[in-house]
Amino acid sequence: MSKFFSLCKKNRHHWPSNNHNQQNMRSRKSGLNFYNYGSFFLILAIIFSGVFYLLNITSFATDGFKITAGEEKYKVLTLTNENLQANLRSLVDLAAVKNKAQALGLSSTLDINYVATINNGVALNH
Repeated sequence: MSKFFSLCKKNRHHWPSNNHNQQNMRSRKSGLNFYNYGSFFLILAIIFSGVFYLLNITSFATDGFKITAGEEKYKVLTLTNENLQANLRSLVDLAAVKNKAQALGLSSTLDINYVATINNGVALNH
């Protein structure tokens, strides 16, 4: 006999019997195995947290683009507002000039006629 067989022969009382193994197998099949359910729920939790994370990152990115677009629109509207204020100031200035002219008794010109020349013939003083 080889030494391995002799070890098996010596330690025979440590080996479980077939009846005992079959009983353990039946109890494992009939009872709930919480390890498998726990790992299943852990995997589901990881998947759901990953999906939740991706949705949050996507919403933050789209919010960033909306903010950038809003800032660009703000710049355009600010420039437009400045141009409109400059036009308003010039119109107010023209109205003030007209009011001063009327207060001084100056008359406005209604019909302006220019002298027409033939072939740009103008008398020159040399």
